[in-house]
Amino acid sequence: MIRSKHFVWLCMLCILAILITSCGQVSQPDTETESKPSESASESASETAKETETEKVNYIRLDKAKVADKIAGSWIGQMAGVTWSAPTEFHYTGSIIPESAVPVWTNETVNDAFGQDDLYVEIPFLQAIYEHGYDAPLETIANYFRDSKFGLAHANYQGRKNLRAGISPELCGHYLYNYHADDIDWQIESDYLGNIYPGLVNEAAEKAFEIGHIMNYGDGVYGGVFVAAMHAEAYVTDDLMKVIRAGMEVIPEGTKFRSVLETVMEDYDEGLLWEECWQHIQDLYGDTDKCPEFSGPANIDAKINAAYILIGLLWGEGDFENSVKIAMRCGQDSDCNPSSVAGVLGTLYGLSGIPEKYYSALSYTTQFAYTDWTVRHCIDRSQKLAEDVILAYGGKVDGDAYLIPEKKKFNPVTFEQWPDDELVLYADATVYASGMVGLDIMTVPPEGVRREDVRFRTDFGDGMVLEGGISNYTYLRSGDYEIKITAEAGGKTSEKTLRVSVDTGSLPGFIMTPSCSETAPQGTGNRDIGIITDGYHPTPSTSDNKAQFDTYGGPAPEEDWFALNFDHKVTVTDVIFTEGNHFGNGGWFKKAPRVQVLIEGVWTDAKSSVDPLYIEVDAQSSQGDPYQTFTFTLETPTQCEGVRVIGVPGGSSHFISCSEMSIRFSHVVDPTYPEYDETDPLADAIIICSENHPIGAGNKSLEVMRDGVIPTGSGNHGTVQYDTFVNSPADHDDYFGYLFRDTYTITQVAFTEGAHFDNGGWFKDGTLDLELLIGGNWISASYDLSPNYPNGDRQNLFGANYQTYTFTLDEPTPCQGIRVIGEAGGSAHFTSVSELSVKTE
Repeated sequence: MIRSKHFVWLCMLCILAILITSCGQVSQPDTETESKPSESASESASETAKETETEKVNYIRLDKAKVADKIAGSWIGQMAGVTWSAPTEFHYTGSIIPESAVPVWTNETVNDAFGQDDLYVEIPFLQAIYEHGYDAPLETIANYFRDSKFGLAHANYQGRKNLRAGISPELCGHYLYNYHADDIDWQIESDYLGNIYPGLVNEAAEKAFEIGHIMNYGDGVYGGVFVAAMHAEAYVTDDLMKVIRAGMEVIPEGTKFRSVLETVMEDYDEGLLWEECWQHIQDLYGDTDKCPEFSGPANIDAKINAAYILIGLLWGEGDFENSVKIAMRCGQDSDCNPSSVAGVLGTLYGLSGIPEKYYSALSYTTQFAYTDWTVRHCIDRSQKLAEDVILAYGGKVDGDAYLIPEKKKFNPVTFEQWPDDELVLYADATVYASGMVGLDIMTVPPEGVRREDVRFRTDFGDGMVLEGGISNYTYLRSGDYEIKITAEAGGKTSEKTLRVSVDTGSLPGFIMTPSCSETAPQGTGNRDIGIITDGYHPTPSTSDNKAQFDTYGGPAPEEDWFALNFDHKVTVTDVIFTEGNHFGNGGWFKKAPRVQVLIEGVWTDAKSSVDPLYIEVDAQSSQGDPYQTFTFTLETPTQCEGVRVIGVPGGSSHFISCSEMSIRFSHVVDPTYPEYDETDPLADAIIICSENHPIGAGNKSLEVMRDGVIPTGSGNHGTVQYDTFVNSPADHDDYFGYLFRDTYTITQVAFTEGAHFDNGGWFKDGTLDLELLIGGNWISASYDLSPNYPNGDRQNLFGANYQTYTFTLDEPTPCQGIRVIGEAGGSAHFTSVSELSVKTE
């Protein structure tokens, strides 16, 4: 018989045994067989008791080889996705890419990824963590991004610019500092982070939320959180729906980003076709992009592009190729979204589960552009970091496997949203030569207010106060000035103050107007062709793509060129050409370019020698430093109306770049057109226009409207007229005009239109009017117009290009400015001007 005292002890021992065997259990990914850790039961129980006193810890066993396979699948999947889809990027905005337009895959295509920013932008972040540890502080990580040398655009560009300006990393993506806060950037480059947090979804999400504020805010940050979380979960399950749920559940409910994802999921559950879901998302969110650099159907918002990632994953039903193709066909950022899809599926399946054709020709020794990292470096160093992270968050190493703490619940990160009721004003000033200051002014108005309805007031600090938007201003005297800009819309007001120091210098005695073969580039360079004549020569270490103009975008041309057109005949001796940045896929001439001169309207080759010799190797690695200057010396000084540097564009994307272009000349021929005298109000007037950043075929310099040149015949649309084309879908007013530095009594205004296109270039429905600035207010003038302006909105109603319409005032009127104004015409809602002149009493 067992005595009661002994029985009590026996019961206690049984309970202890049960506890020991129940703690520290190991669960497996869905496809693995159960295996136990090598520690003794007592050691396991002891360690588990230290880890948690209140809940049981389950571990997921993951072979190290499998982790390496998944990391490789992620990196190489991204490479395959972006390179297959690259030719379609932003070529389809607001529309589905037809099946016939899907590029053909070749096995060698994957190696184009070494020049893709989807990949190489990830590396500074990964390198910072690799060199300073998984817990490297945000400032350390941000410094690696700050010091990067590659070109950037949108949120990344502004975030890095903010870092270089001394703004704290956690604020660099905030909407008050970065009008790209909701853009896709962090969503594109967060894959690497999920790869170093295997199975640790909550930890990956929190780290993604922290780092993402370097370039984004709110929904823009959530894009990176969503992608990183899916990668993390893809290590510990083979169920795609669990991966997707992990990505969704770390996004706070009530955010716009979460709402978009839920809409896609609901459409999938209801059995809709993916095209029907695409249309549903387009109807709800297609016009909600806050990015002021995108207009019309183009949308770079993280939310809608995340919807396309989710559409690809869901309707692709786990098939690698079909999933990538569907994400691609959704359009917009149609290389980044399929890259994210391919990366997530690559993590889920491992490289061994991706069709071999997508990596069979991959080079493991080629370095990613702007780095010394190869794919092998990325895979091996990611696995080293993954092991560090696993151990740091309660995991273990068990021989050739990792034991990863299983997560029962996915926790949403912090709730934050860019408010819809704010008016946010962004302003930056660039000082050019001869007293000119370029202004980059952007606003994001309150919801429901059109950007064109925002009103501006600018005090330049020299006594000139201007109403309305303006892209550049010229100071008459050297000095330090404070520019105060005020924006008002929807009952909201926002202000910015800029400080500039200018040197008026001396003018050459004639006007040089830059132009280019590509008028609407799609790359990361500056979109203002005027950048090539701003007098700024970047150093080779410069990585600011806004210091150069490149011709990236569209089909491959036979030749590309940069030109300078003169308003007088000039005897040229040398053409000085400074290239812009070099990219993995272009930015140089394939063969040595040549110089042409414009004589009597005809471009003719000019014999010249170049110093230094131009490298004729079509590879980035052979091009030397970016921003290299080449001087072309003409064999014979030549009298001409313009010069250009022309040649076959290089790289796989066939484009060239230019940072600066100028000439040396012996003299200016007696001008064909009369010089302005001191009594001419246009001599120092400020040109104003409703659209300061057009993207069409016209001249990008507003100076063309007071150069004294009135074209005849069909003319050259690219050099003799300015048009306001931005492919706007909305009705709005356009205007061209002048603000005078003094009061002048006006008797007559002559307005010469530019070119007419099939989608615009005129003022519609007889709305053309002349307004005078009197006492700070624009007032409609009383006048006689000859000839009568057409009343309609079709190209065939407007007659020949370059028609002049003369406003003769009923009586001479003192004013401080003039403008012609009316509703923009055509389906693209834009207007054009070739010349605008005034007569005074």
